[in-house]
Amino acid sequence: MKKRAIRILPTSYILLLLTFLLTGAMSNLHYPEKMASFISAMTFSPYYADHAPFYIDDGGAYGIRWTLNYEIYFYIIFSACLLLKKPVLTLTAFFVSAMVILPLLAGQQATLSADGYAFHSARLNLLTNPVSWLFIAGVFIAKARYRVVHLPFVLRLLSLIVALAFVAFCFADLLFTGHGISGSGFPLLLLFIAVIANHDWLDAYAPRWLAFIGDISFSLYLLHTLLITGLGKHLRWTGLTNGVAGFILYSVIAIVLASLAFRFIEKPFLSREKRLLPAQ
Repeated sequence: MKKRAIRILPTSYILLLLTFLLTGAMSNLHYPEKMASFISAMTFSPYYADHAPFYIDDGGAYGIRWTLNYEIYFYIIFSACLLLKKPVLTLTAFFVSAMVILPLLAGQQATLSADGYAFHSARLNLLTNPVSWLFIAGVFIAKARYRVVHLPFVLRLLSLIVALAFVAFCFADLLFTGHGISGSGFPLLLLFIAVIANHDWLDAYAPRWLAFIGDISFSLYLLHTLLITGLGKHLRWTGLTNGVAGFILYSVIAIVLASLAFRFIEKPFLSREKRLLPAQ
């Protein structure tokens, strides 16, 4: 929990403050909706019961942070399960209870859709939303990774080719769109498994710039909506904020800002996180 807190909270709160300052600062106090969104981002909590799977105003300046609500929820539950003898079994049982048994007992139909269930509580809807199946899938992939990497090379390579082709086909034909394991999560999980299986040789050929984008991805994730909601209104005079020109402009600015955030915010805390690793 301490390592996860160091990894997520400092960068999240510093960039949240930056977003607050660039999107109106204290003037936000005059808008209840903006303040509710800001408080939600501060506390990693949902506040809309009927806006699945976000349960917040996903169109606002802090909307992108809705995924962190699920992430923090998962870390808390998983940390509690680690105190028990069979943490993975306990974790699976908990989420099966939350995302299948509880809704069925409440008279609702089980689903894998990110539309979730129709409880009257935003928190209960988040706790039972099938989006969390992606975390469970991640746990089982982590448990199986040592076996996967020792499969025959031809089989591993074939899995990567098939996964890449399947993802390209799905995206081209707009299949498996949306959030959750029944949406884009399904083909991307297959690609994720295939990449892990082939990481021994992919690491050697992966371009450094692509690895760098991966390094700054957390800051990029936290910053990219700020460009439109905060900086966008200051850049409209350029006439370059729409179409292809806007995409290129926002992408360049986002990468530059994320690089700075990674260098001066994330890396100092990442160094501290590494010091928390157990001795080998």
